[in-house]
Amino acid sequence: MSVANIETFLRVVLTLIFCYATPSNFLVIQTILSNKELKTYNTLLYFAGIAFADTLAFFGYIQNAIWHPLFGTDIEQKYLVTCRLIAFYSRYGVQTSALLLTIATIDRCLLLYSKRWKLNYSRRPSLTFSIILIVFSIELLFHFHVLIYKGGYNTTTYNGSKTEQRNFACYLIKNLHYQSFYYSFYSKAHLILYSVLPYVITSICNIFVLLKVFHKRKQHIKTRTRSTQKNVTVLIVLSSTCYVLLTLPDAVYWEFFGKSVSNHLKRVIPYCINISLYINHSSTFLLLMIISTKFRQQLCVNMSGFYRKCFNNRIMPQVQISSKVNASIIISKVAASSKVPMSRTINAS
Repeated sequence: MSVANIETFLRVVLTLIFCYATPSNFLVIQTILSNKELKTYNTLLYFAGIAFADTLAFFGYIQNAIWHPLFGTDIEQKYLVTCRLIAFYSRYGVQTSALLLTIATIDRCLLLYSKRWKLNYSRRPSLTFSIILIVFSIELLFHFHVLIYKGGYNTTTYNGSKTEQRNFACYLIKNLHYQSFYYSFYSKAHLILYSVLPYVITSICNIFVLLKVFHKRKQHIKTRTRSTQKNVTVLIVLSSTCYVLLTLPDAVYWEFFGKSVSNHLKRVIPYCINISLYINHSSTFLLLMIISTKFRQQLCVNMSGFYRKCFNNRIMPQVQISSKVNASIIISKVAASSKVPMSRTINAS
């Protein structure tokens, strides 16, 4: 199999994951926010925020997943607006998702170990919503400069002529002060906030969470509330573990092996890394479906209600027409029966 065929196959996989991820993330948000009981769990509210951040990240992945495989055009390297939007969403979405997952892991660890935290901050949706909005706002301010300074035009003048040609380059940064800020601070800060800190914090919190879970298993206490808390704990541990395993190749490859790989592998490895990133940002729905019983029940209720509305909208006009027909038949029969005695009385007279 040639490298071109492998690239085509990997592009198809990226497109399929993209088409699955966007509606599944919206289903996560709608299902959690539509249930009063699910909204009382801090962890599930954080996962709703993570699903929204993952959806924003896929707007940054739209070049590799949709435009290039289906239309064969590189809109990131062709237009200034798309260059800045793709660069902004790809960083803003993934970093916000990682930060919310880190906060959710810390919150779960504190809920298991601190009674004061459990009494004061547990089951408070307004506080969780405020934290999510603060995180989105801070990340917006941190990445907003990409929409202003990213990309630029190169002007080339031909010898012996006064004509100039402008060529667009997405990697170009013409402001020298911003160029030093971008490469010396912003790129490193993005790597730390997206990879290093979440890896360290989630790993440490997961160790403490698992120790607490194993300690509680020895007590053999089984209640409905404890089973729900156990499911939420398993959810946060699996989600953070998937995050570390699926995003680690991206951080390791581009930092250490990006320049020393052969040309054939340079064409294939980025697709494989993007597939692992896509799976990470589309795994929330699958994890909730596997672990959370209440999420599955609420999703079934929402889907049945949606199908019922669609079914009723299609059936109601036919029911109205048939009811009108039946009403006209009944009225005609009543009129006919009322006329028969009158004719009989006239003939008898």
